[in-house]
Amino acid sequence: MSGALSVGAKGRGVMDSPETKIEGVNVKRRGVFLGALAGIAALVVGRASPVAAADGEPLLLGTKNVATNQTDLDFISVRAESSPVAMPAFSARQGESAAMLGNAPVDTSRFPVGTGGLPLNSAAVAGLSNGNIGVFGNAGPSGVGLWGASEKFIGTWGASLEGVGVLGQTYPSDIEQPHESVYPAAGVFGIGGHAPGTWGLSTSGPGAWGQSNTGPGVLGQTGMATVLPAVQYPAAGVYGVGGDKVGLWGVATTGIGSWGQSDSGQGVLGQLGNSPTAALQYPHAGVVGITNVAALDRAGTWGLAMGIGIGAWGQSNMGVGVSGESNHIGAWCRKGTVPFDMTTLESAALHTTAMGSDMSGCFRAQFGVAVEAETEQGGIAIRATGRIQSNLVGLMNVAKNSDMQFVECIDANAMSHVVITPRSDLGAMVSFVEVMPGRGFTVHFDRRTRNAGSFSWSVVEALPAGA
Repeated sequence: MSGALSVGAKGRGVMDSPETKIEGVNVKRRGVFLGALAGIAALVVGRASPVAAADGEPLLLGTKNVATNQTDLDFISVRAESSPVAMPAFSARQGESAAMLGNAPVDTSRFPVGTGGLPLNSAAVAGLSNGNIGVFGNAGPSGVGLWGASEKFIGTWGASLEGVGVLGQTYPSDIEQPHESVYPAAGVFGIGGHAPGTWGLSTSGPGAWGQSNTGPGVLGQTGMATVLPAVQYPAAGVYGVGGDKVGLWGVATTGIGSWGQSDSGQGVLGQLGNSPTAALQYPHAGVVGITNVAALDRAGTWGLAMGIGIGAWGQSNMGVGVSGESNHIGAWCRKGTVPFDMTTLESAALHTTAMGSDMSGCFRAQFGVAVEAETEQGGIAIRATGRIQSNLVGLMNVAKNSDMQFVECIDANAMSHVVITPRSDLGAMVSFVEVMPGRGFTVHFDRRTRNAGSFSWSVVEALPAGA
């Protein structure tokens, strides 16, 4: 029997071996293999032997090796002048591939060999295969197939020139459709089927972090794409692509489903259509909605409530809760289905429309002014086409032989202007009207009425001085 390495231990100690030179590399054997490197025979070509090595015996090729104590290998690295990285402590050869970094038949200089100022130029274990698996780990139903750990740097590193650096996938039965297509170039790529493709978990920090200097930090997309679309994605922390689905969805049971924040820009910007070619100066706002589609049934911001909820709510402590601006119609409020073409409406800051006998506008105030209409001198504050109704307009009957008639009107005050219009011949003229604030007013006649009849009355109020 012959062996490439001699491994062993006495009790719990470690047996040191003299140095052995293998292919020009000085190796001091003390070991790294847990469980005596069970399974190396499947990777290394050698002569089979029916007898397995035990503690203290050489490591045999082509047979199963068994040990009851830890086997260690200490490697003194020697870097070839032509290689950017040193050879690993252990390498395996399969076919024509050499699983090494220092003298592997690949141009290792094409891969970055350092990050964060730390040179990465040596490896304890390396695996290389022509078109197949370089390193494979299987831990059964409950273990960890491959584990990487680092106290202060990178536990696991994956690199690819044009493909996927690290690919994670759930068990194949969870994948409904095969993924035989070319995967997009990515540092980390996750396939989940019914389970999450990528999951990030943190107790106090970010569960997942994405960063980009000029593009999206995190990009999420529904559907399958063989290659990334040839578009220039905007620089964004998170960018979602939905196709005919939802690009970005936020859900919360008692908290906030989606949150957008900006110190001096826009917290959330929603846009319909492609981005405008001209650079726009968007207003500072928590939410901004934009539509670049020239159609009347498109909206920059749309609020929808099912049942008795509120479709859109605007609130402000000292500013404007809701504001609309347009060169044609600033805001259009409609009751029910309105078959009007917006382009045929008069230009106005506010339009309200209701069909049938529905009410188009309703304004209420407890003690203040419900509606205020104001224009410069010479303008028209209120223009009405149709009837006008008011609770300060009424009809009063007058008995025969009356010299006065009281009308109850609790809204009457010292600024009230009362207009009396006789509806029949009373046989007397109105002499004057006496206003009693908070109670009403009394109509005085110049003589006793000769006939029974009626008059209509209306009360309007003069603006207070300085109003």
